[in-house]
Amino acid sequence: MDELQAVISLISGGLAGAGVNAVITNRKQKLDVTLSVIKDFFSFYEHIGQVKGVFSQEDIMDTLSKSENLVLLRRVGDWFHYVASLVKEGAVDKGFLDKVGVIKEAKSFRENISSAKGRASKYLENSWSWWPNLENFK
Repeated sequence: MDELQAVISLISGGLAGAGVNAVITNRKQKLDVTLSVIKDFFSFYEHIGQVKGVFSQEDIMDTLSKSENLVLLRRVGDWFHYVASLVKEGAVDKGFLDKVGVIKEAKSFRENISSAKGRASKYLENSWSWWPNLENFK
């Protein structure tokens, strides 16, 4: 009977250890992805500011008619869509991203797109098909 108990303890201990290891590995991967997003955020920060300037233009149609502005807007939007997708899948620590300001900027971008669609429908009409996870980002 003692041998049976020893085998059961060994198996259950191994399973518990594997479970703990899986949880720790998952948290580490989540932290790694979160830190990567934060690093990208700070390297993208200048571009985010430039896009905010595009949204603040009185004649946004004229501003977006310049291909470099539209490319910049799409690039920043693609990045925010990527972040929204990671948040939706639970692949990042949303609380950490919120503390750094990434979530606030993503929401701000989404709101700016929503308000600018009426003023620049020619360029932004399909924006939610480009960034479906960003459209309902909360």
